[in-house]
Amino acid sequence: MRLDLGPLERLPAERAFAFEETFEPMTVGGEPVAFEGPVEVRGKAERVRGGVLLSGEVRAPVRLRCGRCLDLFPTLLRPELDLMLAPPGVEGAEDSLPYAETLDLTPAVEEAIVLELPVRPLCRPDCPGLCPRCGARRDAGCSCPPEPAGDGRWSALADWLRSHPDPPEDGEPRA
Repeated sequence: MRLDLGPLERLPAERAFAFEETFEPMTVGGEPVAFEGPVEVRGKAERVRGGVLLSGEVRAPVRLRCGRCLDLFPTLLRPELDLMLAPPGVEGAEDSLPYAETLDLTPAVEEAIVLELPVRPLCRPDCPGLCPRCGARRDAGCSCPPEPAGDGRWSALADWLRSHPDPPEDGEPRA
């Protein structure tokens, strides 16, 4: 995704750009991210005091793995793209990328996609996930009895609390 801006002094006040490129699958946090189609980038380059502001939107159709049922599902990521470019020596441009007449947007687009990925992707908000006993999808064939209410790891404490009544109201210790 190469953006040809040309010399800064000849860049118009505002210029639109659009790209479409096929991305190779990537692995993020040990999980695969496969692209379902080309990644689209649409935006504009604006001359501002001290450099150029690139802003736009990325549209990345991806296939992610559900954090509950482990199925792959398609979704569309739509991160924003905001980059400031400044020529070397411009004061106050420490957070800017160096201005270049030809700029490769691929690293910035990949970073925007990675930052837009959900921490725990879900195929749908009400996905019931997998049964912890048999491993089948809970909504497609799991016939295990329902789990008992509460957390069994605390059952010994619950039994002890039932066998020991509350302390007296006057603050006296139990006998």
